[in-house]
Amino acid sequence: MEVVKKILKNRVLTNTIIIGILFVIFSLMNNYFLTYGNLRNIIFQSGITIITAFAMTFIILTGGIDLSMGAVVALSTIVGVLSMNKGAPLIVGILVTISVSTLFGLVHGLFVAKTDLNPFIITLSTMNVARGASYIITNGATIPFSNNAYLSIFNGSFLGIPFPTYLVGLLLAITMFILSKTKIGREIYAVGSNKQAAEFSGINLSKVYIFTYLIAGVLVGIGSLLVIGRVSSGIPSYGVGLELDAIVAVVLGGATMSGGRGTVLGTIIGSLVVVVLLNGLTILGISNYIQMIIKGIIILIAVYWDSLDLD
Repeated sequence: MEVVKKILKNRVLTNTIIIGILFVIFSLMNNYFLTYGNLRNIIFQSGITIITAFAMTFIILTGGIDLSMGAVVALSTIVGVLSMNKGAPLIVGILVTISVSTLFGLVHGLFVAKTDLNPFIITLSTMNVARGASYIITNGATIPFSNNAYLSIFNGSFLGIPFPTYLVGLLLAITMFILSKTKIGREIYAVGSNKQAAEFSGINLSKVYIFTYLIAGVLVGIGSLLVIGRVSSGIPSYGVGLELDAIVAVVLGGATMSGGRGTVLGTIIGSLVVVVLLNGLTILGISNYIQMIIKGIIILIAVYWDSLDLD
Protein backbone atom coordinates (compact mmCIF):
# COMPACT_ATOMS: atom_id res chain seq x y z
CA MET A 1 0.00 0.00 0.00
CA GLU A 2 2.85 2.39 0.83
CA VAL A 3 4.44 1.69 -2.57
CA VAL A 4 1.16 2.52 -4.31
CA LYS A 5 0.88 5.77 -2.35
CA LYS A 6 4.41 6.78 -3.33
CA ILE A 7 3.69 6.10 -7.00
CA LEU A 8 0.41 8.02 -6.92
CA LYS A 9 2.08 10.94 -5.17
CA ASN A 10 4.67 11.18 -7.95
CA ARG A 11 2.61 12.57 -10.84
CA VAL A 12 5.44 12.30 -13.36
CA LEU A 13 5.96 8.62 -12.60
CA THR A 14 2.24 7.82 -12.49
CA ASN A 15 1.51 9.60 -15.75
CA THR A 16 4.49 7.93 -17.43
CA ILE A 17 3.03 4.56 -16.43
CA ILE A 18 -0.36 5.64 -17.77
CA ILE A 19 1.22 6.64 -21.10
CA GLY A 20 2.90 3.22 -21.33
CA ILE A 21 -0.42 1.47 -20.64
CA LEU A 22 -2.20 3.60 -23.26
CA PHE A 23 0.46 2.74 -25.85
CA VAL A 24 0.02 -0.98 -25.18
CA ILE A 25 -3.79 -0.82 -25.28
CA PHE A 26 -4.08 1.28 -28.46
CA SER A 27 -1.35 -0.63 -30.32
CA LEU A 28 -3.19 -3.88 -29.60
CA MET A 29 -6.53 -2.43 -30.70
CA ASN A 30 -5.33 -0.75 -33.91
CA ASN A 31 -2.27 -1.57 -36.04
CA TYR A 32 -1.97 2.04 -37.28
CA PHE A 33 -1.27 3.45 -33.81
CA LEU A 34 2.45 2.57 -33.72
CA THR A 35 3.18 3.52 -37.33
CA TYR A 36 5.71 6.26 -38.13
CA GLY A 37 2.97 8.50 -39.54
CA ASN A 38 0.86 8.36 -36.40
CA LEU A 39 3.80 8.73 -34.01
CA ARG A 40 4.79 11.83 -36.00
CA ASN A 41 1.22 13.11 -35.61
CA ILE A 42 1.48 12.58 -31.84
CA ILE A 43 4.76 14.51 -31.68
CA PHE A 44 3.42 17.49 -33.62
CA GLN A 45 0.10 17.60 -31.78
CA SER A 46 1.81 17.20 -28.41
CA GLY A 47 4.07 20.15 -29.27
CA ILE A 48 1.04 22.41 -29.69
CA THR A 49 -0.67 21.06 -26.56
CA ILE A 50 2.47 21.22 -24.41
CA ILE A 51 3.31 24.83 -25.32
CA THR A 52 -0.28 25.94 -24.71
CA ALA A 53 -0.23 24.01 -21.43
CA PHE A 54 3.02 25.78 -20.45
CA ALA A 55 1.10 29.04 -20.82
CA MET A 56 -1.77 27.67 -18.75
CA THR A 57 0.69 26.49 -16.07
CA PHE A 58 1.90 30.03 -15.42
CA ILE A 59 -1.67 31.26 -15.10
CA ILE A 60 -2.96 28.43 -12.92
CA LEU A 61 0.05 28.84 -10.61
CA THR A 62 -1.33 32.28 -9.69
CA GLY A 63 -4.80 30.83 -9.13
CA GLY A 64 -6.08 32.18 -12.45
CA ILE A 65 -7.58 30.67 -15.59
CA ASP A 66 -7.60 31.49 -19.31
CA LEU A 67 -10.58 30.33 -21.38
CA SER A 68 -9.54 32.27 -24.48
CA MET A 69 -6.45 30.34 -25.59
CA GLY A 70 -8.10 28.35 -28.37
CA ALA A 71 -9.78 31.41 -29.85
CA VAL A 72 -6.60 33.49 -29.55
CA VAL A 73 -4.62 30.77 -31.34
CA ALA A 74 -7.17 30.87 -34.18
CA LEU A 75 -6.93 34.67 -34.50
CA SER A 76 -3.12 34.69 -34.21
CA THR A 77 -2.74 32.08 -36.96
CA ILE A 78 -5.17 33.91 -39.24
CA VAL A 79 -3.40 37.27 -38.88
CA GLY A 80 -0.02 35.60 -39.32
CA VAL A 81 -1.11 33.69 -42.42
CA LEU A 82 -2.71 36.77 -43.99
CA SER A 83 0.40 38.87 -43.39
CA MET A 84 2.67 36.31 -45.04
CA ASN A 85 0.21 35.70 -47.88
CA LYS A 86 0.38 39.43 -48.61
CA GLY A 87 4.16 39.26 -48.95
CA ALA A 88 5.44 39.96 -45.45
CA PRO A 89 8.88 38.41 -44.81
CA LEU A 90 8.98 35.20 -42.82
CA ILE A 91 10.33 36.86 -39.67
CA VAL A 92 7.64 39.56 -39.85
CA GLY A 93 4.92 36.92 -40.15
CA ILE A 94 6.32 35.11 -37.13
CA LEU A 95 6.48 38.30 -35.06
CA VAL A 96 2.97 39.33 -36.12
CA THR A 97 1.59 35.94 -35.07
CA ILE A 98 3.22 36.13 -31.65
CA SER A 99 2.27 39.80 -31.23
CA VAL A 100 -1.47 39.11 -31.54
CA SER A 101 -1.51 36.60 -28.69
CA THR A 102 0.91 38.71 -26.65
CA LEU A 103 -1.50 41.66 -26.94
CA PHE A 104 -4.31 39.51 -25.57
CA GLY A 105 -2.02 38.37 -22.76
CA LEU A 106 -1.22 41.98 -21.89
CA VAL A 107 -4.92 42.89 -21.87
CA HIS A 108 -5.67 39.93 -19.59
CA GLY A 109 -2.86 40.87 -17.24
CA LEU A 110 -3.93 44.49 -17.01
CA PHE A 111 -7.56 43.60 -16.31
CA VAL A 112 -6.62 41.01 -13.67
CA ALA A 113 -4.13 43.42 -12.06
CA LYS A 114 -6.16 46.62 -12.17
CA THR A 115 -9.76 45.48 -11.71
CA ASP A 116 -11.68 43.17 -9.39
CA LEU A 117 -12.97 41.11 -12.30
CA ASN A 118 -12.45 37.36 -12.13
CA PRO A 119 -10.02 35.93 -14.75
CA PHE A 120 -12.80 33.53 -15.74
CA ILE A 121 -15.03 36.43 -16.81
CA ILE A 122 -12.20 38.39 -18.41
CA THR A 123 -10.98 35.54 -20.58
CA LEU A 124 -14.50 34.34 -21.36
CA SER A 125 -15.12 37.81 -22.82
CA THR A 126 -11.88 37.91 -24.83
CA MET A 127 -12.55 34.37 -26.06
CA ASN A 128 -15.68 35.69 -27.78
CA VAL A 129 -13.83 38.78 -29.05
CA ALA A 130 -11.03 36.68 -30.60
CA ARG A 131 -13.36 34.09 -32.09
CA GLY A 132 -15.69 36.73 -33.50
CA ALA A 133 -12.77 38.67 -34.99
CA SER A 134 -11.50 35.47 -36.61
CA TYR A 135 -14.80 34.92 -38.37
CA ILE A 136 -15.13 38.56 -39.41
CA ILE A 137 -11.62 38.72 -40.91
CA THR A 138 -12.04 35.47 -42.85
CA ASN A 139 -15.79 35.67 -43.56
CA GLY A 140 -15.91 32.24 -42.00
CA ALA A 141 -13.62 30.72 -44.63
CA THR A 142 -10.32 28.88 -44.26
CA ILE A 143 -7.30 30.89 -45.45
CA PRO A 144 -4.82 28.60 -47.27
CA PHE A 145 -1.09 28.97 -46.66
CA SER A 146 1.76 27.57 -48.75
CA ASN A 147 4.99 29.30 -47.73
CA ASN A 148 7.48 26.48 -48.32
CA ALA A 149 10.23 28.11 -46.25
CA TYR A 150 7.92 28.44 -43.26
CA LEU A 151 6.48 24.93 -43.60
CA SER A 152 9.92 23.37 -43.97
CA ILE A 153 10.79 24.79 -40.55
CA PHE A 154 7.62 24.48 -38.49
CA ASN A 155 6.36 21.25 -40.08
CA GLY A 156 9.79 19.80 -40.73
CA SER A 157 12.51 17.81 -39.03
CA PHE A 158 16.20 18.25 -38.29
CA LEU A 159 18.48 15.23 -38.00
CA GLY A 160 15.37 13.09 -38.12
CA ILE A 161 13.80 14.78 -35.10
CA PRO A 162 10.61 16.83 -35.64
CA PHE A 163 11.07 20.57 -35.06
CA PRO A 164 8.47 20.79 -32.24
CA THR A 165 10.71 18.53 -30.13
CA TYR A 166 13.52 21.11 -30.19
CA LEU A 167 11.12 23.97 -29.53
CA VAL A 168 9.49 22.21 -26.58
CA GLY A 169 12.92 21.40 -25.14
CA LEU A 170 14.01 25.03 -25.41
CA LEU A 171 10.81 26.35 -23.86
CA LEU A 172 10.99 23.75 -21.09
CA ALA A 173 14.46 24.98 -20.14
CA ILE A 174 13.38 28.64 -20.23
CA THR A 175 10.15 28.18 -18.27
CA MET A 176 11.82 25.94 -15.67
CA PHE A 177 14.50 28.57 -15.20
CA ILE A 178 11.94 31.36 -14.79
CA LEU A 179 9.82 29.46 -12.28
CA SER A 180 12.63 27.94 -10.21
CA LYS A 181 15.57 30.32 -10.46
CA THR A 182 14.16 33.85 -10.67
CA LYS A 183 12.53 36.23 -8.24
CA ILE A 184 9.40 36.60 -10.37
CA GLY A 185 9.07 32.82 -10.48
CA ARG A 186 9.11 32.57 -6.71
CA GLU A 187 6.61 35.41 -6.52
CA ILE A 188 4.25 33.60 -8.89
CA TYR A 189 4.19 30.59 -6.54
CA ALA A 190 3.78 32.87 -3.52
CA VAL A 191 0.81 34.72 -5.02
CA GLY A 192 -0.89 31.45 -5.91
CA SER A 193 -0.26 29.95 -2.48
CA ASN A 194 -1.60 32.91 -0.50
CA LYS A 195 -2.43 36.16 -2.22
CA GLN A 196 -2.84 38.20 0.97
CA ALA A 197 0.35 36.89 2.55
CA ALA A 198 2.24 37.62 -0.66
CA GLU A 199 0.94 41.19 -0.70
CA PHE A 200 1.80 41.73 2.97
CA SER A 201 5.34 40.47 2.30
CA GLY A 202 5.83 43.26 -0.23
CA ILE A 203 5.19 41.41 -3.51
CA ASN A 204 3.77 43.66 -6.22
CA LEU A 205 0.67 41.70 -7.27
CA SER A 206 0.06 43.82 -10.36
CA LYS A 207 3.55 43.12 -11.66
CA VAL A 208 3.15 39.39 -11.09
CA TYR A 209 -0.23 39.22 -12.84
CA ILE A 210 0.86 41.30 -15.82
CA PHE A 211 4.06 39.29 -16.25
CA THR A 212 2.23 35.98 -15.91
CA TYR A 213 -0.44 36.69 -18.50
CA LEU A 214 2.06 38.42 -20.79
CA ILE A 215 4.42 35.43 -20.88
CA ALA A 216 1.41 33.16 -21.34
CA GLY A 217 0.45 35.26 -24.37
CA VAL A 218 3.95 34.87 -25.82
CA LEU A 219 3.81 31.10 -25.32
CA VAL A 220 0.39 30.89 -26.96
CA GLY A 221 1.82 32.82 -29.92
CA ILE A 222 4.71 30.38 -30.23
CA GLY A 223 2.23 27.52 -30.14
CA SER A 224 0.30 29.28 -32.92
CA LEU A 225 3.41 29.09 -35.12
CA LEU A 226 3.29 25.30 -34.86
CA VAL A 227 -0.42 25.34 -35.68
CA ILE A 228 0.23 27.22 -38.94
CA GLY A 229 2.90 24.71 -39.86
CA ARG A 230 0.65 21.81 -38.95
CA VAL A 231 -2.58 22.80 -40.72
CA SER A 232 -1.03 25.02 -43.46
CA SER A 233 -3.87 27.51 -43.13
CA GLY A 234 -5.70 29.95 -40.93
CA ILE A 235 -8.95 28.42 -39.67
CA PRO A 236 -11.46 30.57 -37.74
CA SER A 237 -12.91 27.53 -35.96
CA TYR A 238 -9.52 26.15 -34.92
CA GLY A 239 -8.72 25.61 -31.27
CA VAL A 240 -12.18 24.97 -29.88
CA GLY A 241 -11.47 23.08 -26.66
CA LEU A 242 -7.71 23.70 -26.81
CA GLU A 243 -7.80 25.54 -23.50
CA LEU A 244 -9.60 22.56 -21.95
CA ASP A 245 -6.83 20.24 -23.16
CA ALA A 246 -4.30 22.60 -21.56
CA ILE A 247 -6.19 22.66 -18.26
CA VAL A 248 -6.45 18.85 -18.23
CA ALA A 249 -2.71 18.56 -18.93
CA VAL A 250 -1.75 21.01 -16.18
CA VAL A 251 -4.02 19.44 -13.56
CA LEU A 252 -2.91 15.92 -14.50
CA GLY A 253 0.66 17.16 -14.17
CA GLY A 254 0.12 17.93 -10.51
CA ALA A 255 -0.93 21.59 -10.44
CA THR A 256 -3.77 22.70 -8.18
CA MET A 257 -6.54 24.90 -9.59
CA SER A 258 -6.30 27.12 -6.53
CA GLY A 259 -2.71 27.99 -7.43
CA GLY A 260 0.68 27.77 -5.80
CA ARG A 261 1.66 24.28 -6.91
CA GLY A 262 2.69 22.79 -10.24
CA THR A 263 5.67 22.32 -12.57
CA VAL A 264 6.23 22.56 -16.30
CA LEU A 265 7.84 19.12 -16.24
CA GLY A 266 4.64 17.70 -14.80
CA THR A 267 2.73 19.62 -17.45
CA ILE A 268 4.70 17.94 -20.26
CA ILE A 269 3.86 14.45 -19.00
CA GLY A 270 0.23 15.45 -18.41
CA SER A 271 0.07 16.80 -21.97
CA LEU A 272 1.39 13.54 -23.38
CA VAL A 273 -1.32 11.61 -21.51
CA VAL A 274 -3.96 13.88 -23.08
CA VAL A 275 -2.52 13.73 -26.61
CA VAL A 276 -1.91 9.96 -26.63
CA LEU A 277 -5.38 9.29 -25.19
CA LEU A 278 -7.19 11.54 -27.69
CA ASN A 279 -5.11 10.28 -30.60
CA GLY A 280 -5.88 6.66 -29.71
CA LEU A 281 -9.58 7.38 -29.28
CA THR A 282 -9.69 9.16 -32.64
CA ILE A 283 -8.00 6.21 -34.37
CA LEU A 284 -10.59 3.90 -32.81
CA GLY A 285 -13.36 6.09 -34.23
CA ILE A 286 -14.59 7.50 -30.92
CA SER A 287 -16.54 10.70 -31.58
CA ASN A 288 -15.36 14.14 -30.45
CA TYR A 289 -18.44 14.45 -28.25
CA ILE A 290 -17.52 11.36 -26.26
CA GLN A 291 -13.94 12.63 -26.07
CA MET A 292 -15.26 15.85 -24.50
CA ILE A 293 -17.04 13.78 -21.85
CA ILE A 294 -13.85 11.81 -21.19
CA LYS A 295 -11.82 15.03 -20.78
CA GLY A 296 -14.37 16.32 -18.27
CA ILE A 297 -14.14 13.08 -16.29
CA ILE A 298 -10.33 13.24 -16.35
CA ILE A 299 -10.41 16.73 -14.79
CA LEU A 300 -12.68 15.45 -11.98
CA ILE A 301 -10.39 12.46 -11.39
CA ALA A 302 -7.27 14.65 -11.38
CA VAL A 303 -8.79 17.14 -8.93
CA TYR A 304 -10.00 14.31 -6.68
CA TRP A 305 -6.55 12.70 -6.94
CA ASP A 306 -5.04 15.96 -5.73
CA SER A 307 -7.39 15.99 -2.73
CA LEU A 308 -6.36 12.53 -1.51
CA ASP A 309 -4.16 12.28 1.56
CA LEU A 310 -1.18 10.34 0.21
CA ASP A 311 1.30 11.26 2.95
